[in-house]
Amino acid sequence: MSEQPIYIAKTAVVKVPVGPATGHRIATIVRRGDVIPQGVAQDHLDSLETRGLIEKVEIPDTAEDSAGTTAKTDGAEEIPEGDPAESWTGKQLKAYAVKHEINLGKAKSKPDMIAAIAAAKQAPPAGSTEGDTGANPAGTDPAGSPE
Repeated sequence: MSEQPIYIAKTAVVKVPVGPATGHRIATIVRRGDVIPQGVAQDHLDSLETRGLIEKVEIPDTAEDSAGTTAKTDGAEEIPEGDPAESWTGKQLKAYAVKHEINLGKAKSKPDMIAAIAAAKQAPPAGSTEGDTGANPAGTDPAGSPE
């Protein structure tokens, strides 16, 4: 199965059309450092990359040896083991964020990228009811009608 490559915006903003070539497309604005959404035609991605507006992000295939260390199995940037740290390069931090589906937002510096990754790892998953006590709002009975 061939997956569409992952691209990141290099300029302040990039406008991309998302949707089928023969159907209705929706224009999406992507900010610098954000991942280009799936559904953009490959020829359009190629054009944006050629013009220097986006860049392809390589996520390395890694293999773990018996000692538990990670080895690079292709020519892409190696992602070190463990949590991101100041010793990681910017490319390693971006690759980690892409691999773990973390949006770095406007983070450009290494400390900002590390903070964005840490915040994303602490955030409850989408659709989570974390923080919901299950109690009824004041003034309503369990069926939801006023008391």
